[in-house]
Amino acid sequence: MAVWNVINHTELSSGNATLIDVTSISSSYDHLYLMASIRSDKASTYRTNAEIQFNNDTGTNYDTVHIYSGGGNVTPNSYKQNGVDSFDDIECAAADCLADTFSFLEMWIYNYSNTTHFKQCLMLSGTPNNSSTEHHGGIKVTAGVWSSTSAIDRIKIFQGSDDFVQYSNVTIYGINGAA
Repeated sequence: MAVWNVINHTELSSGNATLIDVTSISSSYDHLYLMASIRSDKASTYRTNAEIQFNNDTGTNYDTVHIYSGGGNVTPNSYKQNGVDSFDDIECAAADCLADTFSFLEMWIYNYSNTTHFKQCLMLSGTPNNSSTEHHGGIKVTAGVWSSTSAIDRIKIFQGSDDFVQYSNVTIYGINGAA
């Protein structure tokens, strides 16, 4: 039976923050699981993108394949990004959404402490459609690879020059006993 251990829970209790940065992640688990409820203060838009980096790596070591549906298009689209500086294009509700609308993010990071192979990730992110006249919601499934053999001991969640708003939160679990 898998055991889920809370490594870190961060909720922005007042004001805004440019990033949520979890450091000193122990290597004593098999896998990591991240859950987030996030919202941006970016003005004049319904959705923006959040980003994730491991170990403060800003090199071009992140590759992704996305399947996306949203906006006015209900037919899924796909695209890939190779050699970018973060896992980006993560759905994030923005200032033009209703005030109580937050986006969700779920991320599995498999074998994160292994030092012989690259790190594989599976992400699901979405923004609810909160408008009766427009299609402002979206959902994205992403497979990613961080091209490093370093064990992951730091996860940083951020967005360009914008801030996460109050009540945005991130929880990271260490998973043991999962096949």
